[in-house]
Amino acid sequence: MAAIKKPKVVHFEIGNMTLRELHHYFEKNWEAIITLIDEYDLIVVDRVSIKGVL
Repeated sequence: MAAIKKPKVVHFEIGNMTLRELHHYFEKNWEAIITLIDEYDLIVVDRVSIKGVL
């Protein structure tokens, strides 16, 4: 029987932003988010922190 892979979930709690602010946020934080995807099943992203949850 093949192993079932868990889905990877990124949950954003960043509130309302202008498109410019959102673009800047992702430019600043995207690499950290991508790095955590390899290690964690759930990543919770808010304006001030990025946390991985197993």
